[in-house]
Amino acid sequence: MARIVSQKQYDEHYILYRGYRDKLQSLLAKPVSTREWSRDFNYAYAGARLHQLYFEHLNLPSVDNSAMLRVIKGSFGSVNKWAKSLSDLAMTCRPAGWALTCYNSFDGNLINIAFDSHDHLIPDMIPLVVMDAYEHSYLIDYGVDKATYFQKFIETMNWDLVWSRFQGATV
Repeated sequence: MARIVSQKQYDEHYILYRGYRDKLQSLLAKPVSTREWSRDFNYAYAGARLHQLYFEHLNLPSVDNSAMLRVIKGSFGSVNKWAKSLSDLAMTCRPAGWALTCYNSFDGNLINIAFDSHDHLIPDMIPLVVMDAYEHSYLIDYGVDKATYFQKFIETMNWDLVWSRFQGATV
């Protein structure tokens, strides 16, 4: 597992993810046609799915993939520009949220996006890199130094995972 967070941080965060997953299962067991149910479903579904994608990053070793790095360089100019953009966007989340690198199936480009809550998935955006910017993802290990957490997350990227997601998005 990429050691950007301690086992304690990981375990506490994973408990939260299980809560989203359990809430989603509960909602799917009793679907109703109400605005409240739909809001709760969107929040639980996106929370469970984004956490699932995020934990995949944490559970794989850091690996370079030259093909994916070429795609990143083609879209952002360099890996450093991509990393700065993603980290800068993560810093804008108030006080928490998500920063993602997505494949935009509408125009075929990569884009970094951020949002403050996990019920704002955007049509045509297929997540390739998913970085949790909520305080629960780093507070135990990094305190309020979220910039260092974002940096460590990026430094331990498993580019094979990102490449696999990219290939799935572009089929």
